[in-house]
Amino acid sequence: MWKNQNVLITGGSQGIGLAVAQLLAKRQARLFLVARRKELLEQAIHSLP
Repeated sequence: MWKNQNVLITGGSQGIGLAVAQLLAKRQARLFLVARRKELLEQAIHSLP
């Protein structure tokens, strides 16, 4: 269901936002992450499958 769907996640660098991003990345969604702290966001992006 999520394959190739565009998903915007706010707070994607940690907590619930990151957990949702990880789940949807495994389901092959096309993710757009937004966060306040660039460094944490970059770390989060590199941790995704």
